Amino acid sequence: MPLDVNCDLLEEQRKVSVQVIEKQTTKGDVLTLIPKRTRSAVSMRADDTDRWGQEALDEKEPYTLMLRDPSVKNELLDRLNTFRRNRELCDVVLFVREREIFAHKVVLAAVSPALFDMFNDESEKEKENVNGVIQTNGTTNALVNFAYTAYLEINSIKVAELYKTAFALQMTPVIKACGHFLGENLQINNCIGIRRQANFQNDSSLMNNVDKFIKDNFSKIVNDSKEFTTLPCIQTRIIIPVNDGNVKTHAENNGGLAEMALKYFQSVPHDRAEHAIDILTCKTHILYMDEDHLADCLEMDERSSVGSCDIIQDYKKSGKDRKDVAKAVQEPVSNHAINHRVNGAVPVRLNASRIQNMRASNESLDSVGTNDSDPQETIETLLIATDRAAPQYFSSLVVLYRRLCVISMQITDNEELLKSKRDANPVDAQKAALLSRLISCTGRQRTPLAAMSAPRCSIGASFLNGKIYVCGGYDRGECLKSVEEYDVLTGQWRNVASMKTERGRFDCAVNGGKVYAIAGSNGNNDLKSAETYDPKTNTWTPIPSLKNAKCHNGCASYDNFVYCIGGSTDQVVLKDCERYNVQTECWENIAPMEFARYQAGVCSWKGFIIAAGGCDRWNCMDTVEMYDPKTNTWRQLAKLRQARRGCAVAVVRDSLYVIGGHDGTQSLDSVEILDSFTATWRAGPALTLPRANTHAVVTAGNSIFALGGFNGNQFLDSIEILENDHAGWRNWQQMSLAVEEEDEENLTLIEDHLDSDVSETISSSP
Repeated sequence: MPLDVNCDLLEEQRKVSVQVIEKQTTKGDVLTLIPKRTRSAVSMRADDTDRWGQEALDEKEPYTLMLRDPSVKNELLDRLNTFRRNRELCDVVLFVREREIFAHKVVLAAVSPALFDMFNDESEKEKENVNGVIQTNGTTNALVNFAYTAYLEINSIKVAELYKTAFALQMTPVIKACGHFLGENLQINNCIGIRRQANFQNDSSLMNNVDKFIKDNFSKIVNDSKEFTTLPCIQTRIIIPVNDGNVKTHAENNGGLAEMALKYFQSVPHDRAEHAIDILTCKTHILYMDEDHLADCLEMDERSSVGSCDIIQDYKKSGKDRKDVAKAVQEPVSNHAINHRVNGAVPVRLNASRIQNMRASNESLDSVGTNDSDPQETIETLLIATDRAAPQYFSSLVVLYRRLCVISMQITDNEELLKSKRDANPVDAQKAALLSRLISCTGRQRTPLAAMSAPRCSIGASFLNGKIYVCGGYDRGECLKSVEEYDVLTGQWRNVASMKTERGRFDCAVNGGKVYAIAGSNGNNDLKSAETYDPKTNTWTPIPSLKNAKCHNGCASYDNFVYCIGGSTDQVVLKDCERYNVQTECWENIAPMEFARYQAGVCSWKGFIIAAGGCDRWNCMDTVEMYDPKTNTWRQLAKLRQARRGCAVAVVRDSLYVIGGHDGTQSLDSVEILDSFTATWRAGPALTLPRANTHAVVTAGNSIFALGGFNGNQFLDSIEILENDHAGWRNWQQMSLAVEEEDEENLTLIEDHLDSDVSETISSSP
């Protein structure tokens, strides 16, 4: 009888069958020994027409007999599979997500070269655990069944996982079948993940199919793919000569400038290739065109017009003070002993590092590990696609150091920097002080609101007992731990006790007469620590840490809880939320937001916790969510009129204010107001200047103070106040003081000087 062996990979109506047919050496139903043919010119037939065997028998000479029963193969595997299911004579146990898969070494080794090498590695016989546990129990079990039965079934949504697991085990037929299926079923929401897997295995056929799909649909992928937002992002600002038309043409012509950026980042020195991407994503890079290549602005001459700009100076200071730290730290695998129910069974954890594929990528996948790459080996780079998100903004998908990542580029010409430098130059301190004392006819004068001791943004700020406390933040790339106190009655600042650690990109909240500073970044690492300030003793005290480190989080206080909302960690945007019980001094998880977001404006409003705007890593958000502590649920409020991140929020007279921020292109001075849960946002009075990564507090008199931030050109130490919507924001205060005679003369000179400047401007205007 013919022997049918079916190997099926099912997906909806698709089925591929492979049939192998062999003849038994039988006469009737009885197995028969027949002479083994030594010649190959004529095929033997198991019937009476071939007399070769009988002739050999008649000669009475020694010869070889052959007995073949193909059904034994099938029966043998069936019996072994029965042994496996009954856990009989098993000598190996695979642990996948702490679930046991019992098997026989010889069967697995026959179909998996990776397992063959593992079982023959003497150094592993004493080990119970091997790093790199495969995370997909279902696919591993399917492949083990395939080893015993030559048959498997898999859900279509699990083919990508099967592809990864088959690659880890080096089961080539399954790898090819999965790769073909994935290449035929590419979509916007899965192509990035499939490209990472193809890059990991160096599957050129699948990579070519995916790259073509990405090029044809890259704009949609940038806007709609969640997988795209999880890729490492190298943020870059490129300064080009204003008169260099070739460069602008390059930028607009299929990513020519992206090719130069890719070439630059490949040339950046690094100790280990697997950490290079983590180092490059730690900061924003500012590059400039130097003839036909890009160079780091750290090398720019400070005496040049562009090199002396505040932005370049800030960047240079950041480059000197900040240490690049690779963030990819692998957690050690537990080595505790495991008790097994099978005597003599050897526990094995599947590890893809045994695969000797030197061309494979070191792309980090959730379920598969790889060997460390050789830093001396030449590593290819590839620009896959480029999308123009805005007139000056580009996103490029690239392969760099064998990893799939994104280069985000902002294009700026040198004339634009020089213009911002001219616009940002303030009047010197003496002139500013004198100008502020221009006297009205009533004898009252306007003086600027006192500035903080240093510019800072991404601060934590709170109002408590008539004082505004501004904590930490960062300036020119350096995170701060200093704290300042502003007396709203006297209008004066003073320094108070510093925090225990440098802390920027975080938030503060007040509860029980104390200020709570939660999470953030110290400039090198995200933080999970928290501390509280007692103004009565002027001391900071550590409190229990959060469950996970994060930065760009928002904070709010309600009842006996301090809430920590969203944020990001290691370039992963979070929807997770926690709250701290000030009575039990413990953190507890609450329901996650519907949308992951960081740099959101967070506050309490009418007994609810509000998260407004923010960023999902690629796009500024206009959504607003509201958390109900009673039901532990989130729901959506009306969308903002303008998407923004790094905005401040405040509540005055039961109305919710969203202030400033950044829309992904520029810092904002706009304000929006929501009067009730069911209302829509309305425009509020604009700030006196744009402020991104700013913070706002509300005083006892229902006045809103906007503090610090970044205006697009420089960090801010200024503050401004809104007392009512009709009067608008102001950055000055009125005082009834007389003007001294000497000051009056100086004021006259300054006024004359300003008048002449205005006249020159008017005369030079077209």
